[in-house]
This record gives sequence, structure tokens and C-alpha cells, in this order.
Amino acid sequence: LVRSLVFSRDAHITSILVAFTVWGFLALEPTVGPLLIVVGLAVTGALGYVSFAIGTASVAGMLTGVVSALLAVVLGGVGWFLTLMSFYAIGGLASKYRFDEKAARGVAQENEGARGTGNVLANSAVALAAVVGYAAAPHLAVPAAPFGFAFAGATATAMADTLSSEIGGLFDGPRLVTTLRRVEPGTDGAITWQGELSGLSGALLVGLLAAGGAPVLDPVAPGGV
Repeated sequence: LVRSLVFSRDAHITSILVAFTVWGFLALEPTVGPLLIVVGLAVTGALGYVSFAIGTASVAGMLTGVVSALLAVVLGGVGWFLTLMSFYAIGGLASKYRFDEKAARGVAQENEGARGTGNVLANSAVALAAVVGYAAAPHLAVPAAPFGFAFAGATATAMADTLSSEIGGLFDGPRLVTTLRRVEPGTDGAITWQGELSGLSGALLVGLLAAGGAPVLDPVAPGGV
């Protein structure tokens, strides 16, 4: 998976990077028990297979999503897992929604809507870094709460961006966000009210899932955001 993100001349360093990354993860304490880890692996594996079967993810993208979701449930908890999985599921389905129509308009996701490793990490790398920061907070003697808010904010932003582009690209009359001038569909920086509404709805859903994953007065409780 890492090799797919680097130039061929740099491929030899991937094993070193992966080894150091795994070594760092081993120093962190899981926030859930072995049973939930097994359940999380089974659920992510099943959903990953479904995403590949319906064409919303490539093999590399599927594996990246499975590893990312497993990381969320092990180091963050169930609430983190559900929040991240909501983005993967809804974002993937949005990419395939009326795909032929979007392709004809020139606004469809490349690779027939199947997201690869680069797509997955571009949308969730910040959230995953927040998960690691949350788990490492006790070792670094820093507050854990900001990492929870960063995770929720990053996931909500990714959801809003994905839905606003995938849904908004289906409608005519987009306007530039800077000047509000009408432009052609697919123009960088152009928005539609339908896309904005979809994006806001997706961000709200992520916020509700994140808020519901932990007691209101204890935002850093294991299992929640």
C-alpha cells in the first residue's frame, strides 16, 4: 500500500517506514478489548469486500480503508470507528451515484469511481493522525480532547467536500465561490446550492455520530470522540 504512494526509486525505503510505524503503534495502548478488535476486523473486512465488489474502491483502496478503520477502533474506540466508517460508506456510494451522468458531464471520479490508496489517505490522513495523537496523549502528557475534536472536524470536512462535489456536480448553474459568476460544471472552485446542502448534511451527520460516541461531559472517554 505504501509503495503505491511513492516513486519507484523510493520503493526501497517503504519497508523501513512501515517497520518504524508498526513499532510506534506497539507502544500505544488499545482502547478496546480483544473481542471488539476481532469484531472490528470482521466488520471492516466485510465492508471492504462489499466496497470492492460494487466498485467504490480498488483493491489497494479497500485494504487501506480496512487498515484505517481498524486503526480507528483499536486506538480510538467504537465511536471513532463508526464515525470514520460513515464517511467511507457514504462517500463511496456518492461517487457511484448516477455515475454515468457525471461521466458524461466530465465531473466523475476517475477509475470508474473506484477510490485507491491515495484517495483514501487524502481524505482521512488527518483524521488518522488525530487517532494516533489521541492514543499517544497519555504518554506525552498532553490533553487528549483536542485530538478528538480534530478527528471529528477532519472527517466532517472530508464528508462535506466529497458530497458537495459528487452531488453538486449533477446540477447545472454552478457559481464560482469567489465571484458567484456562473461557470461550466466541473470548474474548480464552483459550487451549487444542492452540493452545498449535501455537504452540510454530511458534515452534520458526522458531528452527530462523533458527539454520540461519548458522554457529553467526557469527550475523551474511550470508545467515543
